[in-house]
Amino acid sequence: MLKQIGTLYRIEAQLRENHASAEQRRIARQQKAKPVLRHLKSWLQQQNTLPKELLGKAKHYTLARWDRLCRYIDDGRLEIDTNAVERAMRTVAIGHKHYLFCGSHHAAKQMATFYTLLATCRLHGVNPVKWLEDVLPRIAAGHPAKKIHLLLPHQWQPLHPPAPP
Repeated sequence: MLKQIGTLYRIEAQLRENHASAEQRRIARQQKAKPVLRHLKSWLQQQNTLPKELLGKAKHYTLARWDRLCRYIDDGRLEIDTNAVERAMRTVAIGHKHYLFCGSHHAAKQMATFYTLLATCRLHGVNPVKWLEDVLPRIAAGHPAKKIHLLLPHQWQPLHPPAPP
Protein backbone atom coordinates (compact mmCIF):
# COMPACT_ATOMS: atom_id res chain seq x y z
CA MET A 1 0.00 0.00 0.00
CA LEU A 2 2.81 2.43 0.85
CA LYS A 3 4.39 1.83 -2.56
CA GLN A 4 1.08 2.66 -4.22
CA ILE A 5 0.76 5.87 -2.22
CA GLY A 6 4.34 6.69 -3.21
CA THR A 7 3.33 6.19 -6.85
CA LEU A 8 0.55 8.77 -6.45
CA TYR A 9 3.01 11.30 -5.03
CA ARG A 10 5.53 10.61 -7.81
CA ILE A 11 2.80 11.37 -10.36
CA GLU A 12 2.17 14.69 -8.61
CA ALA A 13 5.89 15.50 -8.45
CA GLN A 14 6.24 14.86 -12.17
CA LEU A 15 3.27 17.13 -12.91
CA ARG A 16 4.83 19.90 -10.79
CA GLU A 17 8.20 19.47 -12.52
CA ASN A 18 6.50 19.80 -15.91
CA HIS A 19 4.51 22.85 -14.76
CA ALA A 20 1.33 21.11 -15.92
CA SER A 21 -1.82 23.18 -16.26
CA ALA A 22 -4.94 22.26 -14.30
CA GLU A 23 -6.38 20.48 -17.33
CA GLN A 24 -3.13 18.59 -17.98
CA ARG A 25 -3.08 17.54 -14.33
CA ARG A 26 -6.67 16.31 -14.52
CA ILE A 27 -5.98 14.25 -17.65
CA ALA A 28 -2.76 12.75 -16.24
CA ARG A 29 -4.47 11.89 -12.97
CA GLN A 30 -7.32 10.19 -14.81
CA GLN A 31 -4.84 8.12 -16.81
CA LYS A 32 -2.23 7.38 -14.14
CA ALA A 33 -3.61 7.97 -10.64
CA LYS A 34 -7.13 6.59 -11.09
CA PRO A 35 -5.94 2.98 -11.67
CA VAL A 36 -3.65 3.20 -8.64
CA LEU A 37 -6.53 4.47 -6.49
CA ARG A 38 -8.80 1.72 -7.82
CA HIS A 39 -6.16 -0.85 -6.81
CA LEU A 40 -5.78 0.73 -3.34
CA LYS A 41 -9.53 0.62 -2.73
CA SER A 42 -9.71 -3.01 -3.80
CA TRP A 43 -6.81 -3.89 -1.51
CA LEU A 44 -8.46 -2.13 1.44
CA GLN A 45 -11.78 -3.88 0.83
CA GLN A 46 -10.06 -7.27 0.79
CA GLN A 47 -8.40 -6.78 4.18
CA ASN A 48 -10.01 -8.87 6.91
CA THR A 49 -9.62 -6.76 10.01
CA LEU A 50 -11.43 -6.32 13.27
CA PRO A 51 -13.08 -2.91 13.64
CA LYS A 52 -11.17 -2.16 16.87
CA GLU A 53 -7.72 -2.98 15.43
CA LEU A 54 -5.64 -0.04 14.21
CA LEU A 55 -5.70 -1.32 10.63
CA GLY A 56 -9.45 -1.88 10.91
CA LYS A 57 -9.97 1.68 12.12
CA ALA A 58 -7.75 3.04 9.34
CA LYS A 59 -9.55 0.92 6.74
CA HIS A 60 -12.99 2.09 7.90
CA TYR A 61 -11.88 5.74 8.09
CA THR A 62 -10.39 5.65 4.59
CA LEU A 63 -13.25 3.82 2.89
CA ALA A 64 -15.83 6.08 4.56
CA ARG A 65 -14.09 9.08 2.96
CA TRP A 66 -13.08 7.45 -0.32
CA ASP A 67 -15.01 9.77 -2.64
CA ARG A 68 -13.52 12.85 -0.96
CA LEU A 69 -10.06 11.28 -1.11
CA CYS A 70 -10.37 10.76 -4.87
CA ARG A 71 -11.93 14.15 -5.67
CA TYR A 72 -8.54 15.60 -6.64
CA ILE A 73 -8.30 13.37 -9.75
CA ASP A 74 -11.35 15.08 -11.27
CA ASP A 75 -10.14 18.66 -10.73
CA GLY A 76 -6.61 19.64 -11.69
CA ARG A 77 -6.79 22.72 -9.48
CA LEU A 78 -6.91 20.56 -6.36
CA GLU A 79 -3.87 19.14 -4.61
CA ILE A 80 -3.47 15.55 -3.50
CA ASP A 81 -3.18 16.67 0.14
CA THR A 82 -3.44 19.76 2.32
CA ASN A 83 0.30 20.17 2.96
CA ALA A 84 0.56 23.55 1.20
CA VAL A 85 -2.33 24.97 3.22
CA GLU A 86 -0.91 23.59 6.46
CA ARG A 87 2.51 25.13 5.71
CA ALA A 88 0.89 28.46 4.89
CA MET A 89 -1.09 28.44 8.12
CA ARG A 90 1.86 27.34 10.31
CA THR A 91 2.76 30.93 11.17
CA VAL A 92 -0.77 31.51 12.42
CA ALA A 93 -0.69 28.31 14.49
CA ILE A 94 2.69 29.14 16.00
CA GLY A 95 1.53 32.56 17.15
CA HIS A 96 -1.99 31.64 18.24
CA LYS A 97 -1.31 32.40 21.92
CA HIS A 98 -0.33 35.94 20.98
CA TYR A 99 -3.57 36.44 19.10
CA LEU A 100 -5.58 36.01 22.28
CA PHE A 101 -4.72 39.60 23.08
CA CYS A 102 -6.00 41.32 19.94
CA GLY A 103 -8.25 43.58 21.98
CA SER A 104 -11.60 42.21 20.86
CA HIS A 105 -13.26 39.35 19.04
CA HIS A 106 -13.80 41.63 16.04
CA ALA A 107 -10.09 42.55 15.92
CA ALA A 108 -9.13 38.87 16.13
CA LYS A 109 -11.42 38.06 13.18
CA GLN A 110 -9.88 40.91 11.16
CA MET A 111 -6.38 39.67 11.98
CA ALA A 112 -7.32 36.15 10.92
CA THR A 113 -8.64 37.49 7.60
CA PHE A 114 -5.47 39.51 7.08
CA TYR A 115 -3.20 36.51 7.79
CA THR A 116 -5.28 34.35 5.47
CA LEU A 117 -4.86 36.85 2.64
CA LEU A 118 -1.09 37.08 3.20
CA ALA A 119 -0.80 33.27 3.25
CA THR A 120 -2.81 33.15 0.02
CA CYS A 121 -0.37 35.63 -1.54
CA ARG A 122 2.57 33.42 -0.63
CA LEU A 123 0.77 30.33 -1.89
CA HIS A 124 0.25 31.93 -5.31
CA GLY A 125 3.70 33.52 -5.56
CA VAL A 126 2.37 37.05 -5.12
CA ASN A 127 4.53 39.56 -3.26
CA PRO A 128 2.29 40.53 -0.29
CA VAL A 129 3.76 44.03 -0.01
CA LYS A 130 3.21 44.81 -3.70
CA TRP A 131 -0.28 43.32 -3.48
CA LEU A 132 -1.21 45.47 -0.47
CA GLU A 133 0.34 48.60 -2.03
CA ASP A 134 -1.87 48.08 -5.09
CA VAL A 135 -5.08 46.72 -3.55
CA LEU A 136 -5.59 48.98 -0.50
CA PRO A 137 -5.66 52.26 -2.48
CA ARG A 138 -8.01 50.67 -5.01
CA ILE A 139 -10.41 49.66 -2.25
CA ALA A 140 -10.16 53.13 -0.65
CA ALA A 141 -10.91 54.71 -4.05
CA GLY A 142 -14.19 52.80 -4.26
CA HIS A 143 -13.48 49.53 -6.03
CA PRO A 144 -16.91 47.93 -6.63
CA ALA A 145 -17.86 45.40 -3.95
CA LYS A 146 -19.31 43.11 -6.63
CA LYS A 147 -15.84 42.86 -8.19
CA ILE A 148 -13.82 42.46 -4.99
CA HIS A 149 -12.98 38.88 -6.03
CA LEU A 150 -10.75 40.35 -8.76
CA LEU A 151 -8.47 41.76 -6.06
CA LEU A 152 -7.91 38.43 -4.30
CA PRO A 153 -4.31 37.25 -4.61
CA HIS A 154 -5.01 34.36 -6.99
CA GLN A 155 -6.85 36.62 -9.49
CA TRP A 156 -5.09 39.92 -8.87
CA GLN A 157 -3.65 41.92 -11.77
CA PRO A 158 -1.66 45.02 -10.74
CA LEU A 159 -3.25 48.30 -11.78
CA HIS A 160 0.20 49.58 -12.81
CA PRO A 161 2.32 46.56 -13.83
CA PRO A 162 6.07 47.02 -13.36
CA ALA A 163 7.97 48.30 -16.37
CA PRO A 164 9.98 45.64 -18.23
CA PRO A 165 13.72 45.70 -17.47
